[in-house]
Amino acid sequence: MTTQLRLDPFLKRNMRGEDWEGQQRSSFLEAADAIRRNENRAAAAEMVEVYLWEMQWLYGGYLAWVKDWIVEIGRRDPQRCWDYLVRAHRHLRHLNVDTLPVEVADAVCSLASDHGIGLENGPEGSILRNRERLSIPLSAWLDVGSATLARLRQQIASGEAAAALTSLEQLHAEHKPVHDAYSDWLWLWMTLLAHDWGEEQMIDLIASSGDRLRTAGLKALPAIPVADQVRHMVAAMRGHRSGPGELGNVRIVEDEEKFTVSFDACGSGGRMRRRGGIDGLPARQDAPFHFGVTQKAHPMSWGKTGVPYYCLHCAAYAEMQSTDLIGYPSRVTLFDPDGGKPCAWSFYKRPEDIPEHFFDRIGKTRDPSRFARAAPVQNQDPNSKS
Repeated sequence: MTTQLRLDPFLKRNMRGEDWEGQQRSSFLEAADAIRRNENRAAAAEMVEVYLWEMQWLYGGYLAWVKDWIVEIGRRDPQRCWDYLVRAHRHLRHLNVDTLPVEVADAVCSLASDHGIGLENGPEGSILRNRERLSIPLSAWLDVGSATLARLRQQIASGEAAAALTSLEQLHAEHKPVHDAYSDWLWLWMTLLAHDWGEEQMIDLIASSGDRLRTAGLKALPAIPVADQVRHMVAAMRGHRSGPGELGNVRIVEDEEKFTVSFDACGSGGRMRRRGGIDGLPARQDAPFHFGVTQKAHPMSWGKTGVPYYCLHCAAYAEMQSTDLIGYPSRVTLFDPDGGKPCAWSFYKRPEDIPEHFFDRIGKTRDPSRFARAAPVQNQDPNSKS
């Protein structure tokens, strides 16, 4: 299939514009096909950039989330924050990630004046050091795969299709540890916080973090047609390496009321709930990791126990916070207690069609008078000129 790109009026950049069947397919595979055809080098190069951007979009969100938690945990308990950074570094080495990201150093060093945490740069790279002279190595996570990417761009420009395919596969492999590290890190910290602060306070931190990071985006959603919201989130989930083989494939089904996007598995919570198909690591709730799940039923866990702490953010932001801000969930999560089965999101075309039980399960009241005015649903064929 030849991928069709179009300028997205909301994100102000080129994104994939195929019909829903085409949108299901990973951008990694689309880039590989474009390189393999070796017919239009400029198109192949642009597809690589789309594939890369979809991953980097996720990285930006994760970095903001991790930095927010560093600042908030450090504000409450700076010594615990340092200990948690050490624990994160120790855990991420299971993923062959030997550093923490230098991109969070400013957040950590905001604690420095009172608590003796500093950034040092030396011949072997950057480190964080505390007053006890203990250190954590840092590197630029946003530079992952940069040498391979430069080589790939040159190979495409030179028409070296076979070599470019090898480089693309290498780039995809190089991004896996860093991609996985973000979600592992957050679920680890949720587990530590639930143990040290209690489950309720950890859940409060998830909610307050959303207030700081997600409010503007959620308030903007009613101005974006639902079909475009779906395209945005599908792009993110392709970048999230969703689907079998962690390639970025998703499934999209449209009916009269809604779009349902499913992941088998999603690249974060779903991946962590299963034994790694590529790295062979155990599911994170199992030994030796024992990452936490809800011990009590909460609105943020859809009234269920046994929900992985990481998965709570799906209810926290797109459902609970969204309902507080615009009157209804921007999407509802179809969570499956069986980690071996797919999870899904449903995007309703009209908030009036969202069933009442999706409000009840998050402790909210369905009040149509509060529904923000939604943009009309456009023709669902993104290539249509009508």
